[in-house]
Amino acid sequence: MSRKGLASFDRNADQQTKFQDLGQAMLRQREEQLRTQLQVFQNALVNFKQEHKKEMMKNPHLRAQFSQICESFGVDPLYMTAEDDLDPEERNNRLAIRIYEICQATRDLYGGIISVDEVIQLVTSTIQDGWQFKMNHHDVHVAVESLKVLGNELELVKIGSKMYIKSVLQEFNADQSQILTAADNIGYVTVSILRDNFHWKTARCKSNLDDLLSIGLLWIDDQADERCYWSTTWINKSH
Repeated sequence: MSRKGLASFDRNADQQTKFQDLGQAMLRQREEQLRTQLQVFQNALVNFKQEHKKEMMKNPHLRAQFSQICESFGVDPLYMTAEDDLDPEERNNRLAIRIYEICQATRDLYGGIISVDEVIQLVTSTIQDGWQFKMNHHDVHVAVESLKVLGNELELVKIGSKMYIKSVLQEFNADQSQILTAADNIGYVTVSILRDNFHWKTARCKSNLDDLLSIGLLWIDDQADERCYWSTTWINKSH
């Protein structure tokens, strides 16, 4: 190849490099413009929320639309809404409604009893209508107590060392509470486990197990040599 041909090749390569550099510079400039526009839009959303905060608190439809707009532009709605914007009574009412919905939604799954710890985890890990809450056991207690004006459908019960919310009307006797505590600790119980640990007769074991089975708080597993009665809450922990 002649020297002239090599020089032409070098010029073409140099031009290609310059075009690539120019293209990358234009992309960076475009990205910076988009970030600036997004920041401007985000600030506008913040200002809108501050100006119309009272109206949004009273109007769930407006709040839901606002949340959708935030999400459509990739803006975290939690940045726009704060739990502190709610007065204590409104906050408790929202928590009470959310707890009631969770108990209803999990009734078939858990047999009408769910641990307070799991309720807290479900409430604090989800966003509803643009709202997300921080809460503790005391908040759950206050919320459940506030629902008693509607009846005693939800009740806080202590089984072993853990607190649960019960949404079934049946009361647990001392034997059933011991069975549920054991099942929650190891996942399941059997007649022989109850006999050996609680020194109950077989009839006493089976009677209480059948009662808990009838309301869906235990599930049967016949794959082992002896029938196992699994805690519904334990089974669903593994899914």
